[in-house]
Amino acid sequence: MPMTRTVVMAMLVAAAAANANAQTQPPPANLGFVNISFGTQPASRIVNVDESLPLYGETATVAAAQEIGGGAVFDISGGYRIKPAFGVALGFTNFPPPAPDPCITQVLSLQSQLNSLGAQITAIEAQYPRGIPSSIYDSYVAMVNQYNSLVSRRNALPCDAS
Repeated sequence: MPMTRTVVMAMLVAAAAANANAQTQPPPANLGFVNISFGTQPASRIVNVDESLPLYGETATVAAAQEIGGGAVFDISGGYRIKPAFGVALGFTNFPPPAPDPCITQVLSLQSQLNSLGAQITAIEAQYPRGIPSSIYDSYVAMVNQYNSLVSRRNALPCDAS
């Protein structure tokens, strides 16, 4: 009896089955979108690079470290469908800025001092083209020595701000 019932059920299911015809999807009802996202990058990282390479018969060494700080991330984007198969979109993402490199900051500070001191030295030299008078000669020599000391400090730093 259970076998007969199973066969009858299978015949009823087979008889009730309909043909499967290809169907097209209707086009989406919306013509555009707007997306706003917020996030965070909680961990900060330091990326280190230490490389050595042969250059002009000597070994060049490059060492750098860059800290990537954590912070909030914001994203907004939007788009519009112009034709069924063509659309345009535009987005903006804001990441936290990297932490300033202390070496570069120091180079920029030294360069600012050098520019100021160099302008003063050049002004004195332009004012007295035939020689510095003895009344200001000592301060002129002190400025030149200070300038040279700043140049030595800047050149001794392992980074370049250019």
